[in-house]
Parts: sequence; structure tokens; C-alpha cells
Amino acid sequence: GVNSKSSEKTFDDTQESSEKGSEIMQKGSADKKFEDRFVRALAQMASSLHSGMTVEQAIDSVVDCELLHESIRDEFSILSSQMKLGKSISDVFFEFAKETGNKDVYDVATAITIMTAVGGDAGEAIEKLQKNIEDRLMYRKKRESMMTESKIISIFADVMPIIILIGTYVFMPETIQSYFETPVMTISFVSIIAVLLIGSVIVHKMLGNKIDVS
Repeated sequence: GVNSKSSEKTFDDTQESSEKGSEIMQKGSADKKFEDRFVRALAQMASSLHSGMTVEQAIDSVVDCELLHESIRDEFSILSSQMKLGKSISDVFFEFAKETGNKDVYDVATAITIMTAVGGDAGEAIEKLQKNIEDRLMYRKKRESMMTESKIISIFADVMPIIILIGTYVFMPETIQSYFETPVMTISFVSIIAVLLIGSVIVHKMLGNKIDVS
């Protein structure tokens, strides 16, 4: 009975951890998609503002732009509807930022608030934010690509020595056996294994430093 309950608890904990991990991965993927779509919407907004449109009109241009993803157009459609009901631009963007929990939306909300309060080129401000966000997204994609490449190299460095040893044992067993005929040869064999392990650790360290520097 006790072992059964303990096993059930362990299974439940494992399942819960798996579900939480899955939720985190799904949220991370959703956040990335939102950021990519939001930065494209900002580019459309900035272009519309530069052409002489007001912020309200620029938001509507995002809603009408068929090149943008439907989900981000829907979000901006809600912003447009709220403004038509009498809410200020600043309020609707800050509410949008609160709902998404996204720092980039907060930055845009702040920029729009400042521009509407003290004046200035809203198009230029939005464009700068859009480029900053775009640069950050590009850096993140580059870093993720480097991490993937590093993992492949690390796996190769870890697996290849094992494959070589197994291959030698299968096709040239006398070579492996010769290393265990005398203490000196055994020490040599252990030394080779140690060098391979140290090499693997060095490769992992170098790749980690490369990513950190980049």
C-alpha cells in the first residue's frame, strides 16, 4: 500500500513537471510569434505615420494590412474600437501592454504617451523602437542558431570516441585486448580514454564561451 501510494505520487509529480515544462515551451513559442508579428505591425505603423497619418489612422492601417498576421490585426482592431469608444491612445496601449505582459508593448505605449503629451515625431519614435526590437529578435535567432550548432558539435565530440572504440572492439578486438596484456598498456588505454574525456570537456567549454562572447 505504501509503495503503491509512493509510486502514484512519483508518477503524478513527474506528470505535473512534464505538463509545466510543456506549458512553458508553448508560452515561449507563443511569445516569440507575438513579438515577430508585433514588430511587423510597428513597421506598418511607422510607415503610415511617416506618410502623414495620425496615430489613430496608423492603427487602422495595421488592421487593414492583409500582409500582417490575422492575430495581430485583431489585436489592433480592438485598440481601434476602444479609441472610437472614447479611450485615449495612451490608455488603450497601456491596457494592451498589461494584457500581453510584453515589454516591447510597454515601450511603445510610453513612447506614444510622450509624443501625444509633449509633441514630436511619433513616426520616428515608433520606427526607432521597431528597429531596436527587430535587432534584438535577430540577435536572439542568431544566438539560438549558434546554440543548436554547438549542441551538434558537442554531441559529435562526445559520441565519436565511443563509436571509434566500439568499432575497434568489434572489427579489431585484438587491438583492444592488447591494451590489457600488461599494466603499462592498460595505463596507456586509460590515458587515451582520459584524454578523450578531457577533450570533450574542453570542446563544451570553448563552445559555451563562444556563445557567451557572441
